Amino acid sequence: MAPSVSVVVPAFNAEKYLEETVHSALGQSVPPIEIIIVNDGSSDGTAKVADQLAATHPEVTATHRPNGGAAAARNTGLSRARGEFILFLDADDRLTEDAIRHHLEVFEQHPDAAMVFGSNNVIDETGTFLGTNPVPQENVTIAELAMRVTPSQSQCLYRKSALEAIGGYDEAIRYSQDIEANLRLIQVGGIHSHDRVVMDYRRHQAQSTRKSGRIFPPWHIIVLEKHFGPAGLTPDPDLLRKAKARWYSKYGYRQHRVALGALRRGRFSEAIVASKFAFMRLKARFQGENWRPGSPRGN
Repeated sequence: MAPSVSVVVPAFNAEKYLEETVHSALGQSVPPIEIIIVNDGSSDGTAKVADQLAATHPEVTATHRPNGGAAAARNTGLSRARGEFILFLDADDRLTEDAIRHHLEVFEQHPDAAMVFGSNNVIDETGTFLGTNPVPQENVTIAELAMRVTPSQSQCLYRKSALEAIGGYDEAIRYSQDIEANLRLIQVGGIHSHDRVVMDYRRHQAQSTRKSGRIFPPWHIIVLEKHFGPAGLTPDPDLLRKAKARWYSKYGYRQHRVALGALRRGRFSEAIVASKFAFMRLKARFQGENWRPGSPRGN
């Protein structure tokens, strides 16, 4: 019997792209057994779009819950999924036609795997192609997860039993929950990447990663400290120091300019945050980290 895949689509105020996203899952060359839309307390027309999709496609179900964040929405979908494998598809992204087939081929090659992920295209809000983020074929280590490997949810396929073994996503972590979950997943199974393109990552002004630009970096550091700090799951002070320097170098890139611009506009709180990142980047450079766009930086 062929492996079964459930696609979970967490959706918050996603009416603009949700139908296109779901149709990319419906059009898979290896179809999922179900597509579970989890409407996370949206205030726009997401609920209506989700219900319409469920009414017209027997593979699609729509679940509505109070807003609890991405981790809670994914856990809700995970608890309802029947598949052996889970693909969390963000409601503004879309899968390429052979995404599930490519992922399952890698799982077949690596029966120990808890998770696999592939390369992705980048598109704008109209769907125009902007470029490709290639991913090498490799067995990912915990050090690489700490230092550079941060795939988006839509480019991954998970073994459901592995997600259940780690208790799903930590809902207390508001941002970087996927990074934190991956650091626990590698404790129960392998993580493997492959070079085939599996999804289109959409860049647009409303996406959460843009709106949380000043919030995401501190959460990322919290996740690293949770895992590699003195009371962490895998204490490693040297790796923690290197990883924090690496990410502060990235997050602080050109933040001195952001701080100056914010000061000129009278946005003092924004200037303070940007100044902190700029200072941490300067400190990271003394530790040998000097991230720049276009430099090798992972997925």
